[in-house]
Amino acid sequence: MPALPGYGYSSRPPAPLGPRATAALFNRLMTGCLGYPRYMAQGGDWGSAVTAWMAHDFPDQIIGLHLNMAIVLSSHVQEIEDGRDYLAHKQAIWAREGGYAIQQGTRPQSLAFAMADSPVGMMAWILDKFNCWSDQSEPDLFKRFPIDLLIGNVMLYLVTDSFATSTWMYKGFRNEASDRLPPNGKINVPTAFAAFPDPVFVPPPRAILEQAYNLCRLTPMERGGHFAAMEAPGPFAQDVTLFGRRIDFS
Repeated sequence: MPALPGYGYSSRPPAPLGPRATAALFNRLMTGCLGYPRYMAQGGDWGSAVTAWMAHDFPDQIIGLHLNMAIVLSSHVQEIEDGRDYLAHKQAIWAREGGYAIQQGTRPQSLAFAMADSPVGMMAWILDKFNCWSDQSEPDLFKRFPIDLLIGNVMLYLVTDSFATSTWMYKGFRNEASDRLPPNGKINVPTAFAAFPDPVFVPPPRAILEQAYNLCRLTPMERGGHFAAMEAPGPFAQDVTLFGRRIDFS
């Protein structure tokens, strides 16, 4: 489980890197450093974009892709009815929830100085996302997550002084415009999608996923939200495992 560049204990890039540039680094890590010529990748949140580009750019190495979020879609998504409806729904949610991403994607350093100077401010910024993005069937954030897990997550940004460079991924993403595949492009690596009920990053309909990915497995998940591996670790691990058993690693 590699940390993204500029996050936690990972080294800091000299300039903002986006998901596609990170995909090349992670593939080099797996093949050149760790010695795995072929491997399966799993991603959620930014990891879903990184692993999608790994599958697109390095299909001879990636033999299976498992996602629990879809950032990278077809460049023709708006041409299908499901695509237009999905994008309109997504835009309506983003008008309410997307302020943080605009700030981090355009002026990350302005935010960084304030957060680096205020541990309470940093915790408020991060825990707001845990509160709004996780499974809303339980209204109490501290029943959804153990408080030590939440504090530990914030501390990974605080003690490593990495909040500033963690926001650079948003800037790099905007610079790359890496939310869409090339025209007529498709990810042909066998792909599974675990559709957790994420209240903000709503899972796309099957037609949209099939337009961008070689979709072999789509699993509706009963509980859990954006932070799937934290919220529902058992069902998450089971879905990854069941898909992995279908992959030919030879």
